[in-house]
Amino acid sequence: MPHPPLLPHFPQAAGLALFALAVWVTVDSYGLYPLAKWSGKDDIFTAAWIAIFTGFFFFCTCVFGIAAALKRSRAMMMTYLLVMLIIYIFECASCITSVVHRDYMVNSNLIKKQMLTYYTANGDAGTQITLTWNRIMTQKGTQIEATKFSDKAQQLDFCSTLQYCICALTELSTLLQAQCCGTDGPLDWVQYNSTFNQNFGSSILWPLNCCQQLNNYQPLNLPACKLGLPDSVFTKGCFSHIQWVLNTYTWAISWYGFSVLMFVFLVLLLSMLYYITL
Repeated sequence: MPHPPLLPHFPQAAGLALFALAVWVTVDSYGLYPLAKWSGKDDIFTAAWIAIFTGFFFFCTCVFGIAAALKRSRAMMMTYLLVMLIIYIFECASCITSVVHRDYMVNSNLIKKQMLTYYTANGDAGTQITLTWNRIMTQKGTQIEATKFSDKAQQLDFCSTLQYCICALTELSTLLQAQCCGTDGPLDWVQYNSTFNQNFGSSILWPLNCCQQLNNYQPLNLPACKLGLPDSVFTKGCFSHIQWVLNTYTWAISWYGFSVLMFVFLVLLLSMLYYITL
């Protein structure tokens, strides 16, 4: 008498993990959804919503599959296989949607055009884009230098001298405080026509959020910032941060989703073999 497969327990855990990961993406802790929304290509977040439902239903269906296997019911096993196949197809769509539409958003020219068009503009789009860019340009502890941070963190694990550790920790602290201005840099506001320039003219070259700031978010030296002195303006562009966040969202949904699909495919094959033996 064949024994019911134990593998459905693993898709249960994988489904819950997929559900949690998709919820994290849709919550959008980095606050970049308005950039995707007003570009007309928010499919990365659409894929995340699909993954929420597929992850949850993977879990629920696997519970049903375990019950079907324990009862040795051919009708229940057939229902389990059909439902799992439907969920599998939806999860495939989620993964493919996330990957395909990532390339559209990870485009500095698109992000720059949107910034120049909507920053300080009237209407819902202008309000949301302005708030999003203000938050991006002033937030502390961004992931702009995430790769360098990771490399330095690994070096700290193997540091042999106290002096080296102190120097590395100092550099890590500097990287975590990286802030930015514009898409490619503050000159974006000078070299291109923008709604911001139309609204404020030549009285100020770029938003005050581009100024180096005190701990209370007040400009460190406003007159120097208006003149564009290097020590008073963030010289780094924000696109690397935006790209990192969108890539993180995409890979979280797509690559983990693909790994779940590969494992579920194996489970479905074993479940079909078990169904044949009933």
